[in-house]
Amino acid sequence: MKKVPAGTWIVMLLSVLFLGGMIIYWYNYNAKATIADLQKDMKTLVDTSVILPKAKVSNAVRIEQKLTNKDVTAPLNLACSDFFKAWNNKLTKAQADTFRTRIDTQAGILKFAYAARSGNQLLAVLLISVIVITFFCLAFFTNLLRDPQGSTSNTTQLQIEKAFWESMDNDPEKASPPFSLSRTQLAVWITIISSVYLYAILWDKRNIGEINNTALLLMGISAGTFAVGAIMDTTEIEQGVVRHQEAQPSINFFRDLLTDNNGISVHRFQNVVWTIVSIMVYFYRYSNPPDHNFNNLPTLDTTLLALTGISNATYLTLKTRENVSLKKPVTLNIKLLLDDSVAEKAAILATAEGLNKAVINIITSIGEEIHAMPNPADAKDTFIAKVEPDKFQKIEATWQGKDAMAGIKLNGSFAAIIKDTPEEQTIEITLKKQQ
Repeated sequence: MKKVPAGTWIVMLLSVLFLGGMIIYWYNYNAKATIADLQKDMKTLVDTSVILPKAKVSNAVRIEQKLTNKDVTAPLNLACSDFFKAWNNKLTKAQADTFRTRIDTQAGILKFAYAARSGNQLLAVLLISVIVITFFCLAFFTNLLRDPQGSTSNTTQLQIEKAFWESMDNDPEKASPPFSLSRTQLAVWITIISSVYLYAILWDKRNIGEINNTALLLMGISAGTFAVGAIMDTTEIEQGVVRHQEAQPSINFFRDLLTDNNGISVHRFQNVVWTIVSIMVYFYRYSNPPDHNFNNLPTLDTTLLALTGISNATYLTLKTRENVSLKKPVTLNIKLLLDDSVAEKAAILATAEGLNKAVINIITSIGEEIHAMPNPADAKDTFIAKVEPDKFQKIEATWQGKDAMAGIKLNGSFAAIIKDTPEEQTIEITLKKQQ
C-alpha cells in the first residue's frame, strides 16, 4: 500500500477542523439560532419569575446583555425589556403567561424572517471555507507560495541532507523550493480580505458600498512587494546568480520565511512580525471600528499602514543583498581505489557491487558531515557530492566486507581545502586495510 505523504494528512486535518469549526459556529450563532437561544433563556427566566425575584437569579444580567445583539430587533427587545422592568419582585402566574406569550410571538416572527438570512450565513461559512481550504491545498501541493527556481545545480549535498534528513532520497531535482515571504504575505492578505468581505456582506448584512482605503493599501503594499521581489528573483536567475533559494531547499514553513543565506535574518523577522500585528489589528477593528461605522470593512490607522509599508520596503532593500556573497557549489567526483597491499583486491573488484557500499563522509570546516552518493554513471567505485567552496576540509572513506569477506575493513582519506576551484573536481582515495 502506497504511503500517504505527511503533507496530505496535514491538509486534510486542517481542512476538516476549519470546515467543522465554521459549521459549528454557524449552527450556534446564525441569526435564527441567536433568536431561538434568547427565546429559550427568556422562557426559563419567565418561569423563574413566578418563584424568585430578579435579584436572586444570577444569570438574569447575562441574558439582559444578549438584548444588545443586533439581531434582536425592536419588538422582541421591547417585550424582553418590559419583562425585566416588571420583574423586580415575584410575578403572578398571569403576568408571567402574558410576558411569555408576547416574547414567544415576537421571537417566532423573527425566526421566520431570519430563515433566509440564516441561509445566507451558511453560504458565507461555506464560501469562506472554500477560500481557506483552497489556500491550504495550494500552499502544500503547488509552488504558489514558493520561490521561483533557477538551476538546481546550486543545491549543495549538505542542504539537501538537512532538508531530507528523514529520507534516503537525496535527488536535488525533487527538493522542494523554500517558501517565499512576499508570495505568502500576498496570498494571506488576499485570503483574509476576501473572507472578511464575504462575512460582512452575507453574515452581518453590512451595507458596504465600496472597498475601503485600508484594504486597497494592504493589498497594494503586499502586491507591490511581491512584484518587486519577483523581478529581483527573475533577474538573478537570468544572470546565473547563485541564490540561497536554490542552495537551501525547504526545511519548514517558518524557517523558510525567516531565513536568507546567513540564516534567520532581522529584516525578514521584522516583516513577519509587522504582518502578524496588522492581521490581528485588522480582525479586532472589524468588531471595534474607530469611527463606529459598522457598514465598512476594518480600518487601520495611517501610522500602522505606514509602518507596514516601511517594513516591506526594508525587506525589499535588504533582499537585494541576500545573494551577493554566495559561490557556486563544487561537484566532487570521488573515485575509490584499492591499495596493492589488499590481498583480496581482485576478489572485491570482481563482485557486481564493487566498492559502491562504501561510506563516504565529507567533513566541513565547522564539523558538519556530508554523505556522498554513488555516481549513477559509474556506481561501482565512484561517488558524487556537492559542497560549498571554502567549507570542505576532509573526506573519509570506509568499506566493510560482507559474507565471505566479512571481517575485512578498508579505510582511506583525503585532506584538503577547496578554494577557487573549478565547478567540478575529481578526487582519488586509496583504501587500505585498517591497522
